Amino acid sequence: MQGDRACRIPHLLHVLHGLQQQFRRISHEAMLEVAAQLDLPISQVQAVVEFYAFFSTTPRGRYDILFSNCTSCGYLAGGENLLQLLAQRLGITAGETRADGLVSIGETSCIGMCDHGASLLLNGQPLTRLDSAKIEHIAAMIEVENRWRSGPRTGSGWTTISAAAACCWRMILPQVMPCGRC
Repeated sequence: MQGDRACRIPHLLHVLHGLQQQFRRISHEAMLEVAAQLDLPISQVQAVVEFYAFFSTTPRGRYDILFSNCTSCGYLAGGENLLQLLAQRLGITAGETRADGLVSIGETSCIGMCDHGASLLLNGQPLTRLDSAKIEHIAAMIEVENRWRSGPRTGSGWTTISAAAACCWRMILPQVMPCGRC
């Protein structure tokens, strides 16, 4: 009987992940509601939110970047601090969300990419084998897409920028967005 109940009740991590994705944060009110719906003590829900780096009680950026701080896949690859490089390039302090809400940069424990060198999660997607050139490319693409989103959406310039941005993202994320042109 206990197993039947477990199959019908949404898993706490799945519910919290959905809230984080939808609202870019998990408010105290949301935690109270989740605790009530799942018949859990609020302290248990709060402990889970505080434990995992990919949950946040403050708003995260549209681009939520979490660098692995693991010894094998961490951001100190080749003596370079890739986290600081990206933070500087995007005009943000590591551990915070940029004032315009565009990007957040933080750290998390191992993301399971230890055999791929320096790695990060960009909105949950792993990016591996990072070096300073890839970090510069990621920063440039975030800024290009931000200008594309905030600029006028008419004329051939819009089409060119959006096509270029999509193509360049495919170069960074080939496993997610295959592209025959790049």
